[in-house]
Amino acid sequence: MTTGAREGKFAVMHALHRENPEKSLVVVDGNAHYSTLLAAERAGLEVLKVENSGYPEYRIDEEKYREIMEEAGESVEKYIIEWGKIPEVSDYKNLYKKLKELYDIELPLRDSWGNSLIFKRDRKTYEIISVGKDKKLGTIDDIVYKDGNFLLPTKNRLLSKIISEYMERGD
Repeated sequence: MTTGAREGKFAVMHALHRENPEKSLVVVDGNAHYSTLLAAERAGLEVLKVENSGYPEYRIDEEKYREIMEEAGESVEKYIIEWGKIPEVSDYKNLYKKLKELYDIELPLRDSWGNSLIFKRDRKTYEIISVGKDKKLGTIDDIVYKDGNFLLPTKNRLLSKIISEYMERGD
């Protein structure tokens, strides 16, 4: 049973690395079992660990995962300043490749729940999105980094839109 679990972790890590053969990065929490770290190393992945709070709770702060997304967003901002436009790429994987090539930085390809990060752009705006724990886009647990700022959760964005429309009408 133990060997099967370890090999299963390696299979996942190997698939992540195969998806992007350049040295890839995986984000794990500070409570990760040592076999997760071994599987990542064996697959050729670099590990970025989000530390826990330590004894006695060993709590993981989800804010740390936001910091990782923010690093990706800051790299996009740097690109915009240098090139005067949002990177012209179709998805997050291509954004990752472009920023790595230009700035030699390692950014995560997936969020802390194993979901691929999403990059959306138009001529004037961009978003980096984690679909969150429920793995569904457009739900309350999505983490959205848009144009240099994190957006409120989905329900709060809807409420904010309703309030601003009300204020514009002057009722």
